[in-house]
Amino acid sequence: MPGRTRISIYIAFVVALAVWTGGGVFHSLSSHPVWAQDPVAYIRAPDPAVPMMNPWPLTTAVLALLTLIAIGAFVRHRGPGRREVLVVLASVFIILVATGVYFVPTLIRLGNHAALSDAQITSMSLTWMRLNLVRIVMLLALFVYAQIGLMRLAQARVVPARS
Repeated sequence: MPGRTRISIYIAFVVALAVWTGGGVFHSLSSHPVWAQDPVAYIRAPDPAVPMMNPWPLTTAVLALLTLIAIGAFVRHRGPGRREVLVVLASVFIILVATGVYFVPTLIRLGNHAALSDAQITSMSLTWMRLNLVRIVMLLALFVYAQIGLMRLAQARVVPARS
């Protein structure tokens, strides 16, 4: 049976996953249609109404930290919910690595648009958006599975009522 500390860590992870995924869904819905319509114009003439603060480094760091803490907390856990929790944690870890290895560097390259041809910008942009869509769908599925894992963890703590 998982203790309160383990469950609290996992709940914090699920909340961080919800914030990160929700931010990704919002940002994708608000930017991808315009970006896909004319990738070159979108990259070469960015919208001047850029927010003062980029929330992605902070929310990504929080999710990464909580992912690692939760992996440490659950790697030795035995019992209901173990499989679900470890599948979600490992999958999110892999997505975070992919974000650091592909998504962020590609955006940095697109940020240096003067060094890129129009064809490169179009190709890189469309590939990035397609892969981001796959990443968002996977994150949404993992979020649902994370809640199933939380339910299984909680079931282990529930003591049946006596008649």
